[in-house]
Amino acid sequence: MPIIIPDRSVNIYQIYHKPELKVHLDPAFIPFDHCDFTAQNPELSAAWREWPILRNFGLQRAQEDNAEVWGFVSYKWAEKTQVPGQKFVDFIRANPDNDVWFMEPRYMPFNPFVNSWIQGDMFHPGISKIVNSVMSINGHKANFRHIPMPLCYYNFFAGTEKFWSTFLSIIDKLIDTCQKDEALNKLVFETSANHGNDASVPYFIFLVERMFPTVITLSGLNYLGLKYHTNDFLVDPKNCIEVVDSYIK
Repeated sequence: MPIIIPDRSVNIYQIYHKPELKVHLDPAFIPFDHCDFTAQNPELSAAWREWPILRNFGLQRAQEDNAEVWGFVSYKWAEKTQVPGQKFVDFIRANPDNDVWFMEPRYMPFNPFVNSWIQGDMFHPGISKIVNSVMSINGHKANFRHIPMPLCYYNFFAGTEKFWSTFLSIIDKLIDTCQKDEALNKLVFETSANHGNDASVPYFIFLVERMFPTVITLSGLNYLGLKYHTNDFLVDPKNCIEVVDSYIK
């Protein structure tokens, strides 16, 4: 039986952007009301999704709350993981010698992906070409598809200040690189990544989502995943690889 560290301040904030979504919140998490921002900034919210929370509002809230470990999860936590929130909080407290903790999906009946960029190309064809064209991490300027990484989706993670400062600085670099190039800016922030039936979601948030396992793999952080089962990869996405190729030569 692992020893639980009860005095570590673990704050997992659960985001909801419409009042009616509060019914989906887990009692182990802290409600994070994003309704006003979403209503007042519909275009930015569609393109950037949870990023303003992770980068600005949420970071400030975690610091005000004196959290030692913090993270931000969506209202779809229960739907996606089928894991009670308290189990994740206890998992963090029981394994204190890490910089970041996350939910690690194990696909049934098998795991076909070496990393989330390969999985990303299945859902959003061409996404790995985007990241390979703009990013290097700790000198790693390579085809990220070839680097084994743990799997993690949906921003289901929490970390210490060491993790967050590393992660945020790398995403800031990605944003800055893309915004300095007109074609990349249009591709990343305006072009649909064919997310299910929602054509309004551009590539940006899916890049951020997959940068998480990339950063923890290449940045020397200590990490640990809590495994759970899911089978949501059997999707037949529209092929948008030609859209990416038209912007990245």
